[in-house]
Amino acid sequence: MAARIYLNWKWFFGSLALVLSIGLITATASSDAATNAQTQAGWQLLQRGDTNLI
Repeated sequence: MAARIYLNWKWFFGSLALVLSIGLITATASSDAATNAQTQAGWQLLQRGDTNLI
């Protein structure tokens, strides 16, 4: 019985770590994509010589 409870807790924490890792990777990837898009837009404005940025 004690081994069964141990395996259930081990499975639970393993699954929790997996879900949190996937969430962290997904959030980081979408954040990087948004930052890249903003950076590219900024460079395009600078290349056009647009000084009216606000």
